Amino acid sequence: MLNHLLVPLDQSPLAEQALDYARDIIAPCGKLTLLTVLDNLVIYRYGHEIHFPKDVEDKMIAEAEHYLMALGDDLHREGFSTELLVRVGTPEQLIRRVARSRDVDAIVMSTHGRGGLGRLIFGSVTHTVLEKSPYPVMVVPNQDKTPAHN
Repeated sequence: MLNHLLVPLDQSPLAEQALDYARDIIAPCGKLTLLTVLDNLVIYRYGHEIHFPKDVEDKMIAEAEHYLMALGDDLHREGFSTELLVRVGTPEQLIRRVARSRDVDAIVMSTHGRGGLGRLIFGSVTHTVLEKSPYPVMVVPNQDKTPAHN
């Protein structure tokens, strides 16, 4: 059993499938760090960066925090120790950075199974984390039998 797992979540039911697997492999006194990364909050239009207005950004962060708190409350009721993190930036980089800073035993994440030929099996974020992480990455396949659409 593992003592500390990082579970990146993008606020989708598919991503939450990784929690079921994490529950099964975490040690009884272990810790689950739940991470939601809001992808940069910047739009590029005609070569210019357009930042989200501060109130929109604050609302998105608050919604992500609320989402993680609901999951964390459920996990606490089940007896799990959790840490809840919301970050803004590049998901692939922040997942690896949080794993390193929290010294996790492994990363447990799901895949949406969308994208180009190189990402036929894994989503782009999952694929990059899997390739570049110095930590073990456990990829939970999409359990939904409905094909994912772009």
